[in-house]
Amino acid sequence: CAAWEEKDDKTQQWEDARMATYAAQITIMDEGIGRITESLRKTGIYDDTVIFFLSDNGGCAEYLKENGEEGHWPEFYGGLTRDGKKIDVGNLQHLEPGGEETFMSYDLPWANASNTPFRLFKSWVHEGGIATPFVVHWPKALSRGNKDHEKICHSPWIMMDIVAT
Repeated sequence: CAAWEEKDDKTQQWEDARMATYAAQITIMDEGIGRITESLRKTGIYDDTVIFFLSDNGGCAEYLKENGEEGHWPEFYGGLTRDGKKIDVGNLQHLEPGGEETFMSYDLPWANASNTPFRLFKSWVHEGGIATPFVVHWPKALSRGNKDHEKICHSPWIMMDIVAT
């Protein structure tokens, strides 16, 4: 991968659009969570509701193998848009990121940026590949007799710790 300064303007603009698309997806998710929590408040069950928020481990640096052989991903993500238009798959600069007619990944450099300050990304055993945020919100149950209910806990956990609960 070439350094940012070594990329031409067109490539920089395209890379910028890929990351802006990813950031927009995060924003939409955040707004959706806000609508859900607001509904819980309006119905009076917010304090009695346990909310788990977690993410998959690490940014995704996987390629889409745009020019690969059949059976190596692109055909699995294609298909049609809601309007019946073909979805173009691949990290190809002639495709504009963001619309429902394209499917792209954001590749290695943006995966590293997304995981800052951790090293590397998904599929690696460095913190960038194994660390994941996990937030539990349940005001009524967690604050009951517990003065530390708003603390950050750095203890390791695994999904199996909560699945059976």
